[in-house]
Amino acid sequence: MTDIAAIAEELRRVPFFSKLGQSPLKEIARSARQKKINKGQMLFFENDPCEGFYYLRSGRVKIYKMSAVGREHILHTLKSGETFAEVPAFDNGLCPANAQAVDDSVLLLIRRADLEEVTRAYPEVAFGLLHHFARWLRQFTLQLEELSLKDASERLARYLLRLADDSGKQTTEGIVINLNENQQQIAARIGTVREVVSRNLKKFQEMGVLSFRGRRIVLVDREGLEQLT
Repeated sequence: MTDIAAIAEELRRVPFFSKLGQSPLKEIARSARQKKINKGQMLFFENDPCEGFYYLRSGRVKIYKMSAVGREHILHTLKSGETFAEVPAFDNGLCPANAQAVDDSVLLLIRRADLEEVTRAYPEVAFGLLHHFARWLRQFTLQLEELSLKDASERLARYLLRLADDSGKQTTEGIVINLNENQQQIAARIGTVREVVSRNLKKFQEMGVLSFRGRRIVLVDREGLEQLT
């Protein structure tokens, strides 16, 4: 399989490209520009001009904003097969947040002009984008609700439950969750500080809803954790 064909097959994983035939996918693949960034390297900063949207081939990238006092708030941590920056690419706006590699990462950049061209040529892409944007709007609404209406303990409990659903492994002990983020990063994700995360994890352990196995958490009592949300 040629590189173009392989990239085309990867791009089929993008929801708004999933219904395209092989020929248009190959056209998009030919126009894609590959970028490699090292762990910790910035891809773009908030208010930078947007070149286009990105498809993450491998690695992880975090999207975050900084408060006026220098506190980081992580909006998303993206993994292989996911896309980002579609909105500024589509509305000709500036980048609304910062993007930084969490691991060594390989990305494909689909430039704004190419995205517009394929959207005009294939209406199914436009419908796919509408569905994609609606899903993200719903997620942002839920995130805003959590930050404004839930306290840090409730937000942490919800975060752990999402991890359990996304990547947890059921064992005889409970649901094993591998933590890919440290306590500082978790705090940045749920809008608090590291000390609050540490204190609440200890409280959850004392309540008997979870236990620790190195960098893994065993969710012993899922119902008990759900009651804390």
